[in-house]
Amino acid sequence: VSTSIETGMVAVESGVMISPNPMSDQFIITLKDQEISPKAIKIFTADGRQVMEMDYREEVLVSSLSAGLYL
Repeated sequence: VSTSIETGMVAVESGVMISPNPMSDQFIITLKDQEISPKAIKIFTADGRQVMEMDYREEVLVSSLSAGLYL
């Protein structure tokens, strides 16, 4: 799981916690810096294909995704 957020054109590293890892049906995003306000969540396969996009939310359901590595 990649833990970066794009804010405009800048990726913010280490200010994001995603749990649990590994996950099965859902994950929770916790932002350490409350001034960051992401607009969307994008999930990619390890080979770079985008498989999901949604408005930002703290709890993300991923039960529709096959088992694998996602960014």
